[in-house]
Order: sequence, then structure tokens, then C-alpha cells
Amino acid sequence: RCMAGRGAAIRAALSRVAAQSGSLTIVDATIEDCVGRDSGAVHTSGVDLVVNGTAFTGCRAGVSGGAVRADGNGKVAVTAGVFKSNDAGGAGGAFAAFGGSVTVSQTRFEGNSAGQSGGAVAAESVASLVLQGVVMTLNSAKDAGGAVAVLGGGSVTDTGVDPRVDVLGSTISNNTAARGGAIAEVCDPGSTLPASVAPPPPPVGDEQDAVNFD
Repeated sequence: RCMAGRGAAIRAALSRVAAQSGSLTIVDATIEDCVGRDSGAVHTSGVDLVVNGTAFTGCRAGVSGGAVRADGNGKVAVTAGVFKSNDAGGAGGAFAAFGGSVTVSQTRFEGNSAGQSGGAVAAESVASLVLQGVVMTLNSAKDAGGAVAVLGGGSVTDTGVDPRVDVLGSTISNNTAARGGAIAEVCDPGSTLPASVAPPPPPVGDEQDAVNFD
């Protein structure tokens, strides 16, 4: 078991005196039972992150990103992964991104939970979020987005561009939240996300989803 304030297993940040770019690659790893005060197992700041063929199980963050948290303007690519039974006290039970661009493909999110929004994934002030061939099931959030929450970044004033959200060939089912059982947009009033990612209705108890996005 690993414990730390930020990124209990791996912490990668771009130094102010280093080059203008950096990257972290994780391949074919199993990361379990990591507990962090601010973030769970992996926390990056301002670097590109590539995660391939890796399983995160039973990790917990006191704030955001139960398994993985990515801050800054880096690019994040997650492929052929498994996120199971991770938890965050805030946003993103399994994964949280604050800025940058995120692509997740051929990855399973199961049984993750968030104390606020994004039971599996929370993306705030990102330029783009692409989910392709993912399976999201039995995830939960106490507030918005049982599977996915798109937070902030909904106007030009936040990120310089309107966020692009694409959900392709994915199955999102049996997730729960007070608002938006599958995907919730919690952005500024001036946001312009696709019609397929609609703002959640006012809460009326818990909602369950059964949605297949193509």
C-alpha cells in the first residue's frame, strides 16, 4: 500500500527551470490500494501522460482523481486500461483532468465513486475529451455525472476554446448520480457542448442511465 499527499505511487511535475515540455509513460502496470490526500495513485502537472494496459484498483483521493489526476495543459492518453473500485472525496472517482486534452480508449471503468461529480471521470476546463470504445458501469457520484462530469471550461473566457466532447462506440450503463446518471455538463451558461451532452435536469432523487453512445 502506498500513501502520500499527491500521487501516492507516482508524482510528475514540470520544473520551472526545466525544459518547456515533459512526459510520463506507464505501461502494463498494476497499481492498487494507493491513498493520497489531494490525489490518488498518479498525479501529473504540466506534462503529457500516456497510460497503456494498466489497471488501477482500490485507490483513493481525499480531493480529486481517485486513481489518476492530471493538471495543466498536457495531453493525456489512456488506452486498454481498467479502473475499478477507486474513490475520490471530490471530483473524478477514477480519473480527473484539470486543463489540457484527454483521450481514453478501450478502457473499462467499473464501481468507481465520487463524493461530488464524475463517478468515473471528471474533466474541468479541458480543451477536449474523447471517450472511444470505453465501458462505464456501476459508477456513482453524489452530485452530477454518475459516469462523466464536464466541469467549467464552457466558454471562451475559461480555456480560449470551447471544449469538444466526443463519445464514440462506448457503453455507459447502470451509473447513478443526483443529476445526470450518465454524463453531466456543469459548465458556464455560455457553453456550447454537443446536444448529446446535455445539461442535467434539476435533481429528483438518484438517476440511473442505460445509454449507448455511438
